[in-house]
Amino acid sequence: IFIPDSVTDIERACFSGLRYLRSVEIPDNVRRLRSESFYGCRRLRTVKLPAKLAEFRADAFNGCTALKTLSISSDNEAFEIADNCMLLTKQEQELVFVTAGKRKLEIPEGVTGIATVAFTISRARSVQIPSTVQSIGSRALENEHIRDIRIADDNDSFAISGQCIYAKNDNRLVVAIPNTNGYLRISNRITKLDSTFSIAGGTVKVVIFSRNLEEVSGSGLNFDRDGALKRVYFTGTNPPEISNEPDDGSALPIAAVYVPKNTEDKYREWYEDHDSYDLVANWDTYNQNQLKRAEDRANAL
Repeated sequence: IFIPDSVTDIERACFSGLRYLRSVEIPDNVRRLRSESFYGCRRLRTVKLPAKLAEFRADAFNGCTALKTLSISSDNEAFEIADNCMLLTKQEQELVFVTAGKRKLEIPEGVTGIATVAFTISRARSVQIPSTVQSIGSRALENEHIRDIRIADDNDSFAISGQCIYAKNDNRLVVAIPNTNGYLRISNRITKLDSTFSIAGGTVKVVIFSRNLEEVSGSGLNFDRDGALKRVYFTGTNPPEISNEPDDGSALPIAAVYVPKNTEDKYREWYEDHDSYDLVANWDTYNQNQLKRAEDRANAL
């Protein structure tokens, strides 16, 4: 395609669905790439970004599953490229976009943050996060391909516990990684959930919640991204407090619900208070042996 030099803004979905587009050089005068500008260009492999680019949306290349290589002029004041596949902001050193070019991705030391939905089209199966990362945005690492995430031991902001990455300052879930069976055990280190966490590695079918879960904001209990959730296990003596409840009634998980013995009345009342009781597929209690079997399945590869 030919884009005239006079263009300064590429609007939403402007070049979406160009099935045979393989490479594009965006003129240097373009300052903004809007959402889904090149959505669904499935054969697009290389992109030269404009020298004057000042505003970039991470979903500009949604559906561009063959995109491997980015380049940009060193004269650009806002962005730079790392390893031909990562777009970084120059001033904050925030990772804002990752192409599908790497199966093993090592985020450079010095990067301070990972932006919202930065990994949308990535094909990386493993990701290494350096000590310098201090922020991870909403659903930043949401990606079905990622199976392994490692964090530098000296990172002061984030750590790994079991299948979870959590924020050290408030024990909030940041990334959940279910196993290949779709089982996910939320570490007992986790005390807070909100709607910004990422699910990496695929579908969640069974969730075992932390026994120390105290606070939930918005749809933080919603692990059912694709309608596959079948069972949830609540392990705390008391249900967590919910704030900023969404208007669509999605605060509580709708699946078969399992709770500890002698707590069923509390959890039933909790579901009733949030107008979700009639939507539950099945209620049951469990003993410790039953919970252990579920946890063992979560711990399996």
